Amino acid sequence: MKAILINAQARSIKPVKIESREDILKLVGYDTLESDAIGMAGDRLFFDEECFLRGTSGRFQIDTVIPVSGIGSLSQQG
Repeated sequence: MKAILINAQARSIKPVKIESREDILKLVGYDTLESDAIGMAGDRLFFDEECFLRGTSGRFQIDTVIPVSGIGSLSQQG
């Protein structure tokens, strides 16, 4: 599946391929994985649920989802 890796601290965005939840966990770097729907096409933003508790720097926001800190992965269904 196509995905986009977003690293707010490094201010970078790059395309990646993911096959499983484990791939997303490796990309995000934590096992406290959460996700929210983005848009109407079935895309999802995966991120560390405890990103603000950890004090992770860098933030980004997509669609109407609350801001996320650290690293996120946006899976594209289309």
